[in-house]
Parts: sequence; structure tokens; C-alpha cells
Amino acid sequence: RMINMLARTTRAHCSGVSRRVRVPRESVVVTYSRSSGPGGQNVNKVSTKASLRLDVSERSAWWLPPAVRERLLERQRGAVTKSGELLLSCDETRSQARNLALGLERLQAAVDEAGG
Repeated sequence: RMINMLARTTRAHCSGVSRRVRVPRESVVVTYSRSSGPGGQNVNKVSTKASLRLDVSERSAWWLPPAVRERLLERQRGAVTKSGELLLSCDETRSQARNLALGLERLQAAVDEAGG
């Protein structure tokens, strides 16, 4: 599967065809913590804040074309650690699953914006 994805990425990159770069879910490390803000007693009991980490270094994000990686690092420089991890968090809702979905959408949107 990984070889097929690499072949598709390489073909698209070499042919000059612009393709949307999909962030592989397995490349994203997710942790949950307690969220601040409204929520009543729920806020003190349930870890609903989703924090996402994506290592955008060449060794870990091989699926990310170099030009997209460079633009992503430039545009998101305030959210990138010295070790090359892009950090993003979402605590807008009282639902852990919804916060994760919103975080993944934002991460994909950041990659899409850097892609073109």
C-alpha cells in the first residue's frame, strides 16, 4: 500500500499534475486533555480537547512533496516546533470526536493551502 501511494505521488509530481496531498491519518499523533471554557461540570471530568502533532520532517512525512513541505513550514512557522512537528489543537466543542474531526479538517486545510 505504501509503495502504491509513493508511486502515485511520484507520478503526479513528475508529470506536473497538481494533486491534492492527503494527510495519512496514521501520521498524526493525537492526545486528549481537559478543555477550558464553558461546559459545566463536564469540563472537569472529560478530556475533550484534541491536540494533533504531525512530524513534517522529510524522514517522517515522505508523502509530502518538498515544495509543499517548505510552504507549510513557512506558513505555519508559529505552530512548528524546533524538532519539526506541526502542532494543532481544537477544543471548540464538548465532544472529543467532533474536536478530533475539526482538528483533522484544519490540518488537511493547512496542507491544501500549502499545496497550491
